[in-house]
Amino acid sequence: MRGHAATGNGTATTPRPLDPSDGAASFIAKVVSSTPASAGTPVTLVADTFNIRGGLEEVYPEVMRPKAAQPDGTICVRLLTALADDAVFSGTIWVREL
Repeated sequence: MRGHAATGNGTATTPRPLDPSDGAASFIAKVVSSTPASAGTPVTLVADTFNIRGGLEEVYPEVMRPKAAQPDGTICVRLLTALADDAVFSGTIWVREL
């Protein structure tokens, strides 16, 4: 989702560059929020499902990649409903700053 004006209560994490000569990220990244982002007008960019045993790997072509800019620069990746059973998730999100 894109368009929230305030972030949730997640733990701040430091984005790491793939190229060691790149500078530090100019954005704030948060993980594992129990309170979602709020305020503003959220827009759902992608809604998808997957089999938990098979995993999910998606690489979008450049023209389909979600974009954000100020003032609607918050992008949230989240579950919209609770899971029926316990599950452990891990993942990586690639971000390109222009």
